[in-house]
Amino acid sequence: MRMNRKVAGAAVLIAACKTATAPEAARAPTVDASAPAPAVSNAKATASATSTAAATSSGAPASEPALAWGARPSRDGALFPVADGMCIHMESWAVDNAVLLTYGSGAGPWTRGGRVSIARFSPSGLDVGDAALAGFDDGKDPRFTALQRVGGTYPSRLWAISEQSGRMYNAVDVLTRTDGSWKVALPGMAPAPRNRWSPQTWKDGALVFLEASGQGDVRDGTMLRAIAVGGSAPKLPTALAYPGTNARIVRALPTGEVFVLIAGKATTVRYTLDGTKTVDATMATGDFEANLHVLAADAVYLSAGPALRRLDGTAFRDTALGTAATAKNAAIRELSRDPEGNLWAVLEGGGILVEKKSGGVEDRGLGEPVFLGAGAVGYLTGRSLAGVEGGDPWAVGKSGKVYRYDGTKWTPVEMPAPPWSMGAKYNAVRVLWTGKNDVFVNAEYGEKGAGWKTPERYRAVLRSVRPSEVLRCNEPLGEAAPASSGRGFRSWPPLATDACTTPFLVVFGEDGTKKVNGKYPRIEAQLKAHPELGTRFTAMDFTSGGRKWMGLPVKSRADGLKIAELLGNKLGERPEVVCGTPPSPETHEWSYE
Repeated sequence: MRMNRKVAGAAVLIAACKTATAPEAARAPTVDASAPAPAVSNAKATASATSTAAATSSGAPASEPALAWGARPSRDGALFPVADGMCIHMESWAVDNAVLLTYGSGAGPWTRGGRVSIARFSPSGLDVGDAALAGFDDGKDPRFTALQRVGGTYPSRLWAISEQSGRMYNAVDVLTRTDGSWKVALPGMAPAPRNRWSPQTWKDGALVFLEASGQGDVRDGTMLRAIAVGGSAPKLPTALAYPGTNARIVRALPTGEVFVLIAGKATTVRYTLDGTKTVDATMATGDFEANLHVLAADAVYLSAGPALRRLDGTAFRDTALGTAATAKNAAIRELSRDPEGNLWAVLEGGGILVEKKSGGVEDRGLGEPVFLGAGAVGYLTGRSLAGVEGGDPWAVGKSGKVYRYDGTKWTPVEMPAPPWSMGAKYNAVRVLWTGKNDVFVNAEYGEKGAGWKTPERYRAVLRSVRPSEVLRCNEPLGEAAPASSGRGFRSWPPLATDACTTPFLVVFGEDGTKKVNGKYPRIEAQLKAHPELGTRFTAMDFTSGGRKWMGLPVKSRADGLKIAELLGNKLGERPEVVCGTPPSPETHEWSYE
């Protein structure tokens, strides 16, 4: 147990904007928990996961050898799953030179969490053994478990923010990787409200943030801080390194500019462009909490509710976009600028307005509200509208659809089918844009397989670059640890269709029904009591993803589902009928004839 760090001096406040409204409940999983599992395959729902050789018998193209135990997405479509499963708190993090994936963090509103599993997206999928990330998820230090942010430059100048909280402690740590290994650079500072976390990568790779006295209460006064992440030690402009003010937000650019929002009777933005002197610009914001948008050194905006003004030297000037948003009485949630200089805004309520550089404001809504995020989704990275700055806008609708703008209209992007679902569809919640033709979509769905007593929430990351294999997140270990997430990734075949010639029933993982003297008496007893399901079986023990599993080859998907219903209901497991042959199994013959 960590010691109470509420008296550990100054608190880190990684300041960011607060959403205009309190988060609502997250969107419910798209599954009817009371409905029975389908008894026949849903060909439309599973075709894209199996049409290009997700298993030995699925018919892989000659250029792609079949995966005996693994899943490949279809070649068709614009988005492809890269990782899927019970990936608690799964996130994609765009750092310089790479995009990283994590899951299992103890941070956020969901109850489950644990040690972080981390990997890097490569052109062929996920690199789960990246040496640059080793040590972050080895479990040796509890401070590497509650991830809040990851940034910096891959592979040698990365930083991360970890926040831990419990009944007896509350602590924030700044972690860096600068000498070939991860270390705690700033330990044990009290945390700030989660909705203010936004550390910034500054010039020469430094990390800049706000440090607050007290227990994360910004009214106690704040001070701008910066730490080196490799490279030379950062030196903040003297005029910005001030204590005792009510600073709320810091924005920094790699080119050296720093902007700080200070709350008071009026909102002030204090900034420096040359590193030696500061300029103050003030705007009355009424009852609204202001947000600072720094799109570039020459494109700094302050929003407060629907009002939007642009910084012009020492003053803020009204914008046509702010006037249009005020007419709609809709607060501005996100702000972007495209290469032509047009300003895009996502509004409270899900509308999209564009202020054209040539003049005037256009409504460029999706035809449905943009999904703004709520509940657990409100803590995820990515955006509701992404890619504007690269002239390639993508957006997420409230329905869970993904849209792409072609210059004149929004077009829905075809979504793939989850490889491990019996008919659910992906609901997109966030988009991360890193460049043309390389987009990441954070998606979710609910799954309730045959014999499962309760549905489970699944999360996935889809990418516009097709991977060679979809990896599955390992599930939490057992009903005895409901507050834990899984650890690591594994190869896993897709769910079987009726066309599969190698259906295999995975009964349980290493946390399930245990062996007794080399046998599985509880399973054998259930099968023996139901001879209509068969009288001869070959039990197989095998290892996948560093875990042990047990399963049974079955004659058909239909037969597998019947046994899954029986064993799931009686033993409380989550059986699955997949299409594949397990690697290097240890076999046991059962006969009840």
